[in-house]
Amino acid sequence: MRIRPAQLGDLQAICALHIRSWRDAYAGILPQDYLDETIESDLGAKWGRLGLTDINLVAEIDTEDGAELVGFAVVQMDNPEGPYLDNFHVDPAHRDMGLGHAIFNGLRMQLRMRGASTLWLTVMDANQAARRFYVSMGGQESAPYIEEFCGARVGFRKVHFDRL
Repeated sequence: MRIRPAQLGDLQAICALHIRSWRDAYAGILPQDYLDETIESDLGAKWGRLGLTDINLVAEIDTEDGAELVGFAVVQMDNPEGPYLDNFHVDPAHRDMGLGHAIFNGLRMQLRMRGASTLWLTVMDANQAARRFYVSMGGQESAPYIEEFCGARVGFRKVHFDRL
C-alpha cells in the first residue's frame, strides 16, 4: 500500500470510488433513487470542477492489473473554522485492512507540516462505522443535528480533532 498526493489523473478513479463508498455506506440513510441515479451526476460534477488545491491524499495497492486506487481524503485548508476534512473514503471492498488509519495518519502529518494543529468534519449520525473510526482516531463528537441533504432529513454530527 502507498499513500501519496493525488494527481489530476486520479480524479476519475476518486469519483468512482466516492460513488461506490456512498452507495455502500449511505444505503438506508439517503433516498435510494438518489443513490441509484442522481449521485453519479452530482459527484461527477463535483470532481469535474474541484481540482486539486488543498491536501489531497490517495491510497493505492498493487494488483495484477497495476496500481488500484482504494482510498482518498480531501482537506480544505481555507475553511473559516479551520482545516475541514471534506471527504474521506476507503473502497468498501478494501475496508478493515488498515487503509483508513494509514490515510488519516498521512493527513495528520501533512497538516502538521502546514502548521495546523486541529481538524474537523461532519459525519452522518447513522453512519456508525465512520463515527467509531473517527472516535478511535481521537475525534470528539458534537451533539447531533438535522439538515436537509440529498432530498432527505439527515442527522449529522461534527467531529473535532483538537490535537493532531
